[in-house]
Amino acid sequence: MRKSTLIGAVIITALWLVTAISLYSYNHGSPSDKSHWNQRWENAEASAHFFNTLKRYDTLPFNQHYFAISRPCVDLVNPCTVTDNPSIPGSAVLPSPRINNEAIYISFPPGSMVVAYGVIKMASLISGIPISWEMLQWVNMLFWIISIILIYFAISTITRTSKHSEIISFLSVIPMLFAVEPMHSHQLSMWAHQTFQIFAAAAFLIVAMGINRRTVIALGIISALACWIEWTAYLMCIALFVVVLIHDFKLKSGYKNTIIYTLIAISGGLTLLWYYSFMVGLGPYFNELSSRASIRGMEKTYIGWSEWWLSVYQAYGPWLISSIFLAFASLFIKKSNSFSKDQYIKISILIAIICFMLIENIAMFEHAATYTFDRIKIGFLITFLIALSAMRIEKIGKVAFLLIAIICVITSVYSISQYIDFYPRYWR
Repeated sequence: MRKSTLIGAVIITALWLVTAISLYSYNHGSPSDKSHWNQRWENAEASAHFFNTLKRYDTLPFNQHYFAISRPCVDLVNPCTVTDNPSIPGSAVLPSPRINNEAIYISFPPGSMVVAYGVIKMASLISGIPISWEMLQWVNMLFWIISIILIYFAISTITRTSKHSEIISFLSVIPMLFAVEPMHSHQLSMWAHQTFQIFAAAAFLIVAMGINRRTVIALGIISALACWIEWTAYLMCIALFVVVLIHDFKLKSGYKNTIIYTLIAISGGLTLLWYYSFMVGLGPYFNELSSRASIRGMEKTYIGWSEWWLSVYQAYGPWLISSIFLAFASLFIKKSNSFSKDQYIKISILIAIICFMLIENIAMFEHAATYTFDRIKIGFLITFLIALSAMRIEKIGKVAFLLIAIICVITSVYSISQYIDFYPRYWR
């Protein structure tokens, strides 16, 4: 790895630290939704639910929770344990006979809570500070920079043959830092999707490194773990399976890599099924999960496509427009010879994988419009579109990178302005 690549990573980390400290000081731990069309913009109930589950892990013996997600609860002091409330179809809450019929939440796997608890508990033991709401915010922001750095290395891996590799990689990840959605979802809002960003970014980095026996095993492990984090992981697994399958088909050397990836990745879903069969039984689990999915789908009439598009615009609007514009404009320029056909194919494959993953935002229409963190993965698409555009127009020289840099600066300023408008209580 080049020294300049590491310097770029350090600069990105410094920018993140300044941004994170500014956001933390500026928001004082709580947002204002008064100026936002979606009165649930801050997703406070999701963050409180997440934190309450961590408190449950921290204060109750293991055999009284088994790392299950607690029922929806906004109490930030005491973990919620309820045994006498009946299950309401579609609420994603079921009684678990394993923990004295206490209600548990099954709409999402518990992996993100387990990962966050491991990090926050270690930080608590090292610092001697009890687990707190503020500590969870910093863990969330830690996940933010990890995902950014992984994508930075993925792009620098693909573009390593160019002397402009670091510039391309640096400019490409700017939207993951200064768009409204990551500034919001990695600071005040917390759910499974922020943790999934790390696993998705790690998978993209491995794909960028190339398909071979070792990377296939690594992809399988990451995919299996991601299945315990968030449902989008299953779409990612399907896409990665196709990528490995095509690679094996082209080599005409058998399908060992495909078989290895499939066996490892599928273990994540199978172990999750075993877990819920142990906690609540597969019959009640699937019945409740299907009811929940229908509630979050496209049949809802109180949210239309106009609100859905507005939510996307307010999350990444100017960045999405800019990245599509750059990608379209680059098609009319003879692509740079600094990159091989294989390098262009790799980044195109990553864009295709991400587009497939974004099907979830349409299938779970209501959830994607209501909960802003569900749209955070759009940042991956924007980042790789900018990277592809920069690769194609590199031949123009410094003017090309100056143009992209100007677009990034203007769009960043506009996004920060958007962010400030959403949080007037603590700024004006």
